[in-house]
Amino acid sequence: NGGIHEDSLNIINSKGQINNVIINNSFQDSIDFDFSVLDINNIEVNNAGNDCIDLSSGKYNIKSLTVNNCADKGISVGEASISKISYVDISNVGVGVASKDSSIIKIGGGIINGYNTCFAIYRKKQEFIGSIIEVEDKICPKKDILVQKNSSYILK
Repeated sequence: NGGIHEDSLNIINSKGQINNVIINNSFQDSIDFDFSVLDINNIEVNNAGNDCIDLSSGKYNIKSLTVNNCADKGISVGEASISKISYVDISNVGVGVASKDSSIIKIGGGIINGYNTCFAIYRKKQEFIGSIIEVEDKICPKKDILVQKNSSYILK
């Protein structure tokens, strides 16, 4: 609670399982996972000064994700990450879910509300290509989805 650094929780170069993460009132990013392979049962984040969750260069499997009041992104996945999230509950964010720089996010279902952009799928860094968001349920209206050239939104 009340993280004052750039990341309240930063896990780097790790492999394993996490049962429950609850973070409140972060100065910047609440959670930052880099170069890791993680299975997470539940994540809850409230009030982040930047991204609620930032996943980079790894493989991440999350069963349940609840985030509220993220100044930037609810969840940001980048740098060739592969992420699977069974259920999302995202509210009061700039961008609900961002997939960038050769990343793939698969989302089972959930709700996203109170956003400027629901999904953003794009390339940010030149050394990567576009990205993918694949969802099993229609979570976002098509008009609220930003898809850059060479990126894909897939509704199954």
